[in-house]
Amino acid sequence: MESNSRKKVIIKISATLVVILLILTFFSNTIYNLNVAGVVVGFESGGLITTTYRSNGVLDFSVEHTVVFAEHTGRIHILISDGDAVRANEPLFEIHTTLERNQILDRIAALQNRQHSLPRVNIRENNEEIRRLQDLLTKEDGDIQYIYTELAPIRGEVHLSLLLENTNQIMTGQAVLSIAVREETHYSFSAYFPETFVFDPGREIRRTIRFNIPILGLTGLRGEMEEIKSEGGRLLVDFTLDVPGASGGERVEVVIEDSITVRDNLLPNAAIREDGRGDFILIVKRESNTLLGHSYYAERINISVFQRGDHVTSFRLNDELDGPVILQSDRPIRDGDRIRVVGER
Repeated sequence: MESNSRKKVIIKISATLVVILLILTFFSNTIYNLNVAGVVVGFESGGLITTTYRSNGVLDFSVEHTVVFAEHTGRIHILISDGDAVRANEPLFEIHTTLERNQILDRIAALQNRQHSLPRVNIRENNEEIRRLQDLLTKEDGDIQYIYTELAPIRGEVHLSLLLENTNQIMTGQAVLSIAVREETHYSFSAYFPETFVFDPGREIRRTIRFNIPILGLTGLRGEMEEIKSEGGRLLVDFTLDVPGASGGERVEVVIEDSITVRDNLLPNAAIREDGRGDFILIVKRESNTLLGHSYYAERINISVFQRGDHVTSFRLNDELDGPVILQSDRPIRDGDRIRVVGER
């Protein structure tokens, strides 16, 4: 009896061990996979790299300054006051002077030469001044009492640069006043960008600039870059912008997008890795003839990064890839780690 009972126990234990062994063998691959990283793989491709740069600035008035100089020596009579708004060609001041006849002739010659050497000169006004001086020569003998009138070259607000009285003596070439013109809708502002921003990329890069003023609810405004310079490790970019209804002081958001077409070797940014040895990617390698059949591991491939964009990076390889690239993983992985492929893009 005891012998039969012992045999039954041994048979039960053996059967249990066989079942456990079968279960372990059946689920071994599943148990193995639970202990390795799951990865999503893909292949390099071509496409469009877009790099976005964002910054902001504050609207300021765009002001043009013109300094007016005396063209003669004599006593000056200022015809306007500091802060006056003047129109173009409005009289600003007179200079009363005494000229010898040869000085008048020199002045006429200078005016005649001026209209040929300065294409922006007002030919009609220049010719009128020449005729006026010629009339003085015919009407008077000896020295001539000459009154020269300076006209405003542009419209604007007058700012006297010298505190002159109407009886003050003025010298030729002396600065008398300045005129400042503020455009009603034309503003300027400056914004900082990282030095990775390329101001003049050439024809290969297509650039889009968008301006937005949240407080006014304005976007897609017309403007352009005027100047760029390096300052403290950043790039300072000057813009001009047409903003109807602005009063100055509004904050401007500016977005610059650079796009470049790349034919090959383009991967999502997450697939590009970096350490002390440089930039690299991990690819999937298959190992055959294991106890569990096929198994997979990660292999490092060093690369040279060409350009990083908002979502994708272009890179260069020494050789062709002989396996899919690991785009992402559910846990950190390193070169040589065992992995399992859970998806493909």
